[in-house]
Amino acid sequence: MKLSVKQRIVIGNSLPANGNIATLKMLREFKESLSLSLEEYNAIGYTIKPNGSSTWSLAKEKEMDQKDIEINDAVRAAIVSSLQKMDRENKLTNDHLDIWDIFFPEEK
Repeated sequence: MKLSVKQRIVIGNSLPANGNIATLKMLREFKESLSLSLEEYNAIGYTIKPNGSSTWSLAKEKEMDQKDIEINDAVRAAIVSSLQKMDRENKLTNDHLDIWDIFFPEEK
């Protein structure tokens, strides 16, 4: 699945923090596949602000190719479950809309 920098960051931040050992190991490996390379950090001017939030040039991000990320069925199920939980708890933000459309295309 081709994902932008923003999509990769939002998905990574949306993964469940708790689970059994097998799930946590699988999600750790998946999260590593989402991570940005040093070249990507530099290309988009990625910085972390003192308050912990991050920022980068959206214009420079649009110039980059999206990264092809493999999402197996177990990871997909964990992402879907996490997004559904966030939805039930009213914890979704505007940043999640694009991700929601990817994993729930029938609800566009």
